[in-house]
Amino acid sequence: MGKQDRFTDEFKRDPVAQVVDRGYRVREVAERLGISTKSIYTWQNLFSRPEKMLLPRNAQAVKIRRTMRDLVRLRDARDVLQKGLEMDACRSKFLAGAYCAGVPLSRSAGKPLPQCG
Repeated sequence: MGKQDRFTDEFKRDPVAQVVDRGYRVREVAERLGISTKSIYTWQNLFSRPEKMLLPRNAQAVKIRRTMRDLVRLRDARDVLQKGLEMDACRSKFLAGAYCAGVPLSRSAGKPLPQCG
């Protein structure tokens, strides 16, 4: 199995979609996934559609595509923030309950904070 067989086509399509469809920077995606920017550019060329299949590039089409890309990125950011708020609320409830019960709150007691579900 050579170096070129290291990643599946499904894996390769994901970073390409993040760059093309969602508008992330190639360097940002590469750092996040631990791969080289060269790989993403290569995969982008490999999976790109032929010129005949591309939609005409008029100003309105470009604006719509940019807006849709921004919408996807904002939804992703919203989901991350919501998850963080849920974790903060859960942690606050735990700390408030522990404080009221007289349980020491320091992590040095050797007991990790419980995970909220």
